[in-house]
Amino acid sequence: MRNKKGKSVITGLIFLVFYGCNNNQKTPNFVYDDGNNKIEFIIDNGKNYLIFGKPTKAKFIYSEGIIFSVFGPGIKVLAPSENTMNVEITTIDGTLIDDELKVEIRAKNRNNIFTHSFGIPVRESE
Repeated sequence: MRNKKGKSVITGLIFLVFYGCNNNQKTPNFVYDDGNNKIEFIIDNGKNYLIFGKPTKAKFIYSEGIIFSVFGPGIKVLAPSENTMNVEITTIDGTLIDDELKVEIRAKNRNNIFTHSFGIPVRESE
């Protein structure tokens, strides 16, 4: 009896490991970091996606000394402050590419200008 129970437990653990490895969902990476400059995009509701047509507050947090701008459809700047740009994003019809909103950032520090694109997932509902 003891052997069968041990084998069942090991088989179950192996199944969970393989199932867990194959069932991982891709989590979006909303961080740009080139070693000298870091910019992070955070959706204020804690989710990693936007809801189509629903205004959503978010923010960009960036390294000290960066001059920062953001471009994309449906983005409204609310209240920039030191090292943070608060925005509200409302996705609109005809602006998504592969169910993502493409948001472009441009930034400048003392030495260079750099750009980056974030692809923010958009869903129809929560």
